[in-house]
Amino acid sequence: MRALVVGGGPQALPEYCKALSYTESDDLTIAVNHAGIHLPVFDHWVSLHARELFYQWNPSRACPLPHHRLWGAYSIRDNSDLHHLPLNWCSYCWDGSSSALAINVARVLGAQQILLCGVPLEDGPHFYDGPDFTQSEYTREQWSQHLHELTGVRSMGGWTKQVLGGFDPSWWRQP
Repeated sequence: MRALVVGGGPQALPEYCKALSYTESDDLTIAVNHAGIHLPVFDHWVSLHARELFYQWNPSRACPLPHHRLWGAYSIRDNSDLHHLPLNWCSYCWDGSSSALAINVARVLGAQQILLCGVPLEDGPHFYDGPDFTQSEYTREQWSQHLHELTGVRSMGGWTKQVLGGFDPSWWRQP
């Protein structure tokens, strides 16, 4: 199984559209944070910010996702009072962003190949109207310490593409 993980980087939507042309019906699309507000169709929605996901973002969609397709993380202290919510709770062992949690969720769901769209891990704007991403240095340090856990993950752009490798249709089509 394969999964697209769509984050909030400035090129998220063009990268996602390009990747979609290579997907098949059994491939998963996992939205990260605000991406789930803007993508018309996807399979699962992941965030370290469970409170916003459950109470704000999902209800704001014209067609909210069923709760069994929403994912939060156990180990985030901000979520300790939220374990009663009807979300899927995934273990999360390193502090590498909601996109890192989405990779863990993709693996839990059975994905062997994971393609990141809009996850450059570079300081700058998001594709939506919100505050700029400013934690790239810290986040990159976290990801760099866990590269051994990111086999089978590639990226469409930015620092993650440089470190993990870019998209290649022949890689994506491997069984």
